[in-house]
Amino acid sequence: MKITRNSKGIVLAIVLCMLSMSLFVGCSGKEESQADQQEAKDQEVTKPVENQEVQENTEVEIKAEQPILITSFGQSADAAMLKAVMGKTEVEFEYNTLATVEDIAKVKTLIVAVGASSKGLGAAGIKPEEELDRAKAIMKAAKENNITVIAAHIGGESRRGDLSDQFINVGINDANCIVVVKSGDQDGLFTNVAKEKNIPISSVENIGKTAETFKQIFSNK
Repeated sequence: MKITRNSKGIVLAIVLCMLSMSLFVGCSGKEESQADQQEAKDQEVTKPVENQEVQENTEVEIKAEQPILITSFGQSADAAMLKAVMGKTEVEFEYNTLATVEDIAKVKTLIVAVGASSKGLGAAGIKPEEELDRAKAIMKAAKENNITVIAAHIGGESRRGDLSDQFINVGINDANCIVVVKSGDQDGLFTNVAKEKNIPISSVENIGKTAETFKQIFSNK
């Protein structure tokens, strides 16, 4: 077969086109690989290092005695769940979601369900700022009267957010102990405060496991 000058040009054009496509695919794959690596690095950086190191722990060493009062900071349904959990411990306690400074004066241990609900606040006829004032007053009185405070966040990730976090911070920063379901601590808020202020913390997988923590806390007290 006779190869003309035109056919040679066509063959050369095809070869150059194939080489260009090969180089494009190679570069594209390299860029994609680098992007994947960078994304993985970014995700690793944004994870709370302290929270990754926390293992499930139901045992904490604190001084917690009766009488016990359970209350709420934020009027969420978590307080009722906490009441149910404590019911499994066979430990006597009082339950008052609207407890005042006067109410806590007669107790030795205060267990606070930290986490807010706009619906719960509305049902109680309380504005968020009024509830925050009550929470702060109670924490101040507890500190002045050497009342042991256990801050419990058992609602998980769904009980986090700007509104809830206000009440969480009031409750945990001066607590004697923190009990948290791990899904609510994905950003390391609870573990970081516990580490910074040397507060005993029990971090567990689910609400049911918190009963083990409270049984341990109040055993042989």
